[in-house]
Amino acid sequence: EDWGDDVPNPGVGYPARTLNQPAVAPFFDSKSAGDVFISLAKKLGGRLSDKFKSENFAEHLKAVWQDQFSKNGAMRSSALTFDDFWLKTLKNGGFFQPGAATRKSISVSSRSAADIKEAKASFEGSAASYPLHLTLYAHAAHRDGVGANIPWMQELPDPMTSVVWGNWIEINPKTASRYGILEGELVTIESPSGKISAPAYIYAGIRPDTVAMPVGQGHKNMGRYAKDRGDNPIKLLPNAIEERTGTIALNSTRVKITSTNLSGDLVKTEGSTRELGRNIVQTVSPKAGGSARHKEVV
Repeated sequence: EDWGDDVPNPGVGYPARTLNQPAVAPFFDSKSAGDVFISLAKKLGGRLSDKFKSENFAEHLKAVWQDQFSKNGAMRSSALTFDDFWLKTLKNGGFFQPGAATRKSISVSSRSAADIKEAKASFEGSAASYPLHLTLYAHAAHRDGVGANIPWMQELPDPMTSVVWGNWIEINPKTASRYGILEGELVTIESPSGKISAPAYIYAGIRPDTVAMPVGQGHKNMGRYAKDRGDNPIKLLPNAIEERTGTIALNSTRVKITSTNLSGDLVKTEGSTRELGRNIVQTVSPKAGGSARHKEVV
């Protein structure tokens, strides 16, 4: 429902500034945060009001980008007029400058270097008894579990796995093959501190020596939608706190996994990656050449 822009943290290798526009009209008679601030400034009056020439946040955002356009030569060279640039940027979701990447050297001050520990990271449990590292992370929808008793939050598919109404453990395909684990099987995860169970999600994006789980499920008394929904992976962690932040050390233990040979009731919306003989995806092999009708199913 809202307008907005952002300058992402360095990582893509070149300057970027993103821009988002509303995908739907407001469902209620509500205002975005930007419109609220502008309305408050207008009511307060004085110098604060003078800073906002626009009547709403959408106009203010466009005015800010127009000012940047007038100062940034790369922006001006990408379009004939600002209106052309604005429409192009809205379509692309932002302004990106791949050709402007530069390599710079940096130095770390002695004060900063003093905070960087040279000691290797330590994990609870021996590598022989617990061969896999465990990584826990906040759930994309209800974060640490605060929204676990809200039905539509439970129904919201996870953006990476598409799993709903529960949690899961992410396992690399090579690791799953080594332990004889199939997707959807109920897996037992055990650390020196505890043991839980979760359905396996086979995921090629995780390291073979690591498994991962979202936190936020496994409540016992939070309400009808959260109660007994999955298991709580915090049980696997030792009583360890990160010194500088004072928070629970989420990546502090090793685990071992075993299959129970039972169904884990993994509910997801992504469907299956198997074609089941239907030849949905087809490619033409470079070896076929010319007018050959060689097909490969991938």
